[in-house]
Amino acid sequence: MRGDNISSGVKLGKHARILLIAVLMSVAFRTMGRNMVSIGLPLFVESVAGSLTSYGIIIGAFSLTQCIFQFPFAAASDKFGRRKVVLIGMLIYLLGTFLCFTAQNVIQMIIYRAIQGIGAYTSILQALV
Repeated sequence: MRGDNISSGVKLGKHARILLIAVLMSVAFRTMGRNMVSIGLPLFVESVAGSLTSYGIIIGAFSLTQCIFQFPFAAASDKFGRRKVVLIGMLIYLLGTFLCFTAQNVIQMIIYRAIQGIGAYTSILQALV
């Protein structure tokens, strides 16, 4: 058997390249945001006299709302189109990120991280790929 049947660098069309770049940028921004939270969140919790438990709840609020809203977002993306739903998810995530930046106490941070989790659009990005 010859090795000629191995994929030989299929060229992507312009639309596919733009979509791929958008997906990669979305993943990069989300990862960057997650890493910034990992670095800054312990200092924030400490500065507002929070506990280790409140730190865990802040992290958990994001994960919980992300899990809850993945299926509705996936269903909406099937119905309304993935690009629109990814855009909505990005806007919600950015809103939550901005609100986290303005948080003054642990309760606000929990609520704002939950908003971020609602906009976490990972499953839709995976469907796009």
